[in-house]
Amino acid sequence: MLVDDDDDSRELVGELLRFSAGFLVSTFESAEDALDSLDRSIPHVVITDVKLPGIDGYELAARLKKDPRTRSLSIVAMTGLSDPRSADGTSPFSGYIVKPTSTEALVAVVRRLVSAKVAVARHA
Repeated sequence: MLVDDDDDSRELVGELLRFSAGFLVSTFESAEDALDSLDRSIPHVVITDVKLPGIDGYELAARLKKDPRTRSLSIVAMTGLSDPRSADGTSPFSGYIVKPTSTEALVAVVRRLVSAKVAVARHA
């Protein structure tokens, strides 16, 4: 799942993940749309911009962590911020990608998180 309100960024990152690594990617321009989609499908990994209109990336991550269906998801902040921790120094994110990033770095982060999720599922 990819959440980014910038059309160009969302399209570019989605295409990179699809065509460079073969991932199935659902893209959303808002956290609200992403949350609504969870009734249809639960992703392995969520990549979200931090600064979103309405529900921001921090609140999206908090809501995903509260939902029993999604609390174990890996959530990655994709942001222009150098460190997306909240004011109290904590972070709801499993990791972060600083924009702009290289295709290799982006794909490596997502592959690592998907592989970890699949490994845990095999042992459950």
